Amino acid sequence: MLKTLRVDQIVLPSRDPRYLRNEFWEDWFSEDIKREGVMIPPLVRPIGNDKYELVDGITRFRALVDGGASTVDCDVQDLNDVDVLVKRVKLNVNRRNCDFIGVAQDLQELKDKGFKNVDIAERFGFSKSWVSKLLSLNKLDDESKELVASGELTVTQAYNSLIHKRLEHFNEDEFYESFPQKLEKCQACGKDCYPQDSKVVVCPSCFVDFKSYVKARRRKVEAEVEAPEGEPQQRKLFP
Repeated sequence: MLKTLRVDQIVLPSRDPRYLRNEFWEDWFSEDIKREGVMIPPLVRPIGNDKYELVDGITRFRALVDGGASTVDCDVQDLNDVDVLVKRVKLNVNRRNCDFIGVAQDLQELKDKGFKNVDIAERFGFSKSWVSKLLSLNKLDDESKELVASGELTVTQAYNSLIHKRLEHFNEDEFYESFPQKLEKCQACGKDCYPQDSKVVVCPSCFVDFKSYVKARRRKVEAEVEAPEGEPQQRKLFP
């Protein structure tokens, strides 16, 4: 519903949905709004006491206020906290310059509200691995977050950097002491090892090596496929 609101009725969100704002783009956009006006009204939701919280359109709102506007035409929608997070993620992802750190923060808030990775994946049409990568961005230091938000570092590059840091601090002896297991032969390289996966016996080195991991899993599956007579089936499962 389109409604004209006074500027003092509109409240900024507690956290900016965009982690990093491009000052050049923001200034250009603000000047364009002052000249041409707003094409898409800011999205707000009622929060009580005749106040409305901005859900989308912070730059538009600020540009109008800087231009001397005392009222703003807004798209008013009755949204709960989860609806707001979902809206913000969808709007952010569909932008030309998506702020992935902002997306990651919104997804983390959904997790804090009880959503599982699979729920988030189904809600937005993401793969579960992509959801995991996005959520991992919240563990980056501030400098790395700025690089991702500015587009200088991709999500995958940032995720890989976290994996490398984790491997650098990985202590095998401490790991084995914390999770006692019996030694078994790695199905990828044949060495005695503590298996790193419940579905297949594979050592830490081969677990990191994706090709060896796939090779071991293929051997495991092929070994378990049997013909009706009980004889091993000789067909090739993985071309």
